Amino acid sequence: MDFLFPIPDRKLSLFEPAEDYRNAGYVYRAGMGNTEEIWGTYARGYLIAVDELVKSVLEGRLNSDTFGYPIFYLFSHYLELRFKEIIQIGRPLLGEKRGFPGHHDLLNLWGECKKILKEVYKWKEYSDLDKEGREIFLTIDHFVKELCQDKKAQTFRYPVDINSKPLMKDSIAVLNIENLVIVTNWLPQALDGLCVGIYENKRLMDEYHAELCAEYRDDCWRT
Repeated sequence: MDFLFPIPDRKLSLFEPAEDYRNAGYVYRAGMGNTEEIWGTYARGYLIAVDELVKSVLEGRLNSDTFGYPIFYLFSHYLELRFKEIIQIGRPLLGEKRGFPGHHDLLNLWGECKKILKEVYKWKEYSDLDKEGREIFLTIDHFVKELCQDKKAQTFRYPVDINSKPLMKDSIAVLNIENLVIVTNWLPQALDGLCVGIYENKRLMDEYHAELCAEYRDDCWRT
């Protein structure tokens, strides 16, 4: 058998330091560093991968017929990570236990995010928002629904399901990369803007808990 490249040495490890440190990504673990930082790193990685692949398609270096699937999947997965990050941070603000749903249903996850946003910004219906606010939420609703082709997030990962039935709906004839670029440029920024209040409330809650802990330690020390 003739191979184009030499067979790799089996002593190589895919999880060891590289000669050039820039070519070996640091792994975050639970309990190491800030939880939001870990989730943000995962989400940003997928979003930047989308940006780079899209750039290659638009410059003609990659074929959209082949790379449309991973591009749409990676952006969908970015949204899943981002929504779960918001839910995990925001649930304590509602007096709920920290955590996030274990499923991949983008519509459901976005609904959970909106519960938190309603509490933080004190609104119940879109009619309570100003015109720009309504437009932002309605637009996010629309594109999340478009990307959520199935509740298990399999459509852009596999051509068929376990029963060999096509996952892509007949109504989808093309994967429009140019239009996706508009959405990938806007939607993450919109989410960042909406989440300012969540992070600010979390900061205040953390400061309050830190003060309580400090007072408790002082009381214990004095007694």
